Amino acid sequence: CVSCRPIHANLGVWNENLAVLRNTKMPAVLIEAGNIVDADDEAIVNNNQYRKAFGQAIKKAVDAYFASH
Repeated sequence: CVSCRPIHANLGVWNENLAVLRNTKMPAVLIEAGNIVDADDEAIVNNNQYRKAFGQAIKKAVDAYFASH
């Protein structure tokens, strides 16, 4: 991505100038949990244990953000 700036490239965290993030008046993140055009990724995303763990990780990150701000 030409307009992407890595925040932590090793973790896949990038700063992109996306309208869904740019036009909000509150803190916001856009999370990609998987790419279902890839058969291996689709199998992972369809796994209930993965989705639960992913959701818990998001909650933990949001809680940490609000605890520090």
